[in-house]
Amino acid sequence: MRRRFECSILTGALALLPLGCGETPQEPPPPLPRAPDAELLESIAAAAERVRSDTCFREREDVSTCAWVASTHEPALDFAMTDSTGEAILIADDFRFVSPLMLRYRNRLRGVLRTTDDGTVATTQLTWHVPLRFHEVMTSFSGPDFIPAEWLRALRIPVDETYGARLGSGATHGNFVFALLVEANPQQPIVLWDDHGFRDVPLDAFCDTTGTPEALEPLREHARRKADSLRAYLDMYNVRFINYSRGTTVHTLRELWEHRCQAPAPANAVLLAKLKTEEPVLEVLFGSPGVFAAHAAGDVNSPEESPFDFPSERFPNRLRIGFFATLESGLDAMGRGPLEGLRGWPGPQAVDVYLNSGVAPVRPFAYSPTPLLHASDFGMDVIPITHTSTSWIAPLGLSRFIHLRESLHGGQPLTNERVASLIDAMVPRACAGQPEGRCQYQDPLLHGQTEAMRLGYRPVEYVVP
Repeated sequence: MRRRFECSILTGALALLPLGCGETPQEPPPPLPRAPDAELLESIAAAAERVRSDTCFREREDVSTCAWVASTHEPALDFAMTDSTGEAILIADDFRFVSPLMLRYRNRLRGVLRTTDDGTVATTQLTWHVPLRFHEVMTSFSGPDFIPAEWLRALRIPVDETYGARLGSGATHGNFVFALLVEANPQQPIVLWDDHGFRDVPLDAFCDTTGTPEALEPLREHARRKADSLRAYLDMYNVRFINYSRGTTVHTLRELWEHRCQAPAPANAVLLAKLKTEEPVLEVLFGSPGVFAAHAAGDVNSPEESPFDFPSERFPNRLRIGFFATLESGLDAMGRGPLEGLRGWPGPQAVDVYLNSGVAPVRPFAYSPTPLLHASDFGMDVIPITHTSTSWIAPLGLSRFIHLRESLHGGQPLTNERVASLIDAMVPRACAGQPEGRCQYQDPLLHGQTEAMRLGYRPVEYVVP
């Protein structure tokens, strides 16, 4: 049954504001937030009572004899979105642990990919082993109509109390990136790519200490196979947005070497040569036509340390995202304003744009009225992050790009030229004194610049439970 929503948005309120001749396109202000209707509220209340009545999980220490179910995700059957742009987000990350959070959003998962031993990217399945009633409640709110996590807030405590200790949070790196993106972009399908980089390349070739062309060839072949198969899936799923909250440097490769090879690592030149064998994969991620990539900026100083963290003509559609963390930025919607007191990380040599998380960098991690939010463990609420990193800020960069794409060019083909124009809008040339005159510091959450806010699913200011 399709859900009904009460909404005070006037017809056409999401269209672009009218422009005069020669003016820069302006984004419309966020509308008044939507609210759940009475029918949905009744369903939520009934679900909360069902969870509270699951006495087997609430009262027993040994729950092995309680009702459990194994549920496998079938994209052909489970993927269903009433309102979808059809342009998918690819999250390239580590998804070795299947989070129960994803059960709540199984209808959003267009595909799940995994890199095999020989480097080929192939489809795979997610399987959840969860309490039966938990499964029933989660899937009852994972239909084709988007239901914001905030609307399910009344379920969060009952579900946490009943099942939280039995299931764990699943708060691994890739799952947390997913939690940052899924609510902020309600009309974009999501594709997961479970890839572990150099952890999964052939051990003999990885541990070779010579760095000769012959010794590097198995790594190159592994990367070429990965790149070719990944490119095919980008086309198959119409991936137009990529989140890449990762990266490898000579230093991190040295640590991995010592772990995998159990021997002293070779010279930096050999490690750098191994790093460069991944170039075909990065060209697919950062240079595919009409595909934008948000890349978590690395704390690096030169290409000799990390060759793929610096500007390149081969990566025209990639934006390197850094962060600053302040409760009051003072920046306007274009990023104009005084920069005193705003400290971006990492250094400017590695960053194209700094975004504000709105969360203080020290305990107790106080947050502004507009902090960076993520879906809670089971998708029954949204909550502020507790610390800022480039891994967590890159999803905000991607969400901001998608917001611009839909605000300014929604429905039009996403070409390289349009990606470039949207990057220009995201980091506009309106700040004299900053590199290239671009407004490198931005505070998109302060100005409601995400799709969840533009579509009225989330208020601009966070509502504390």
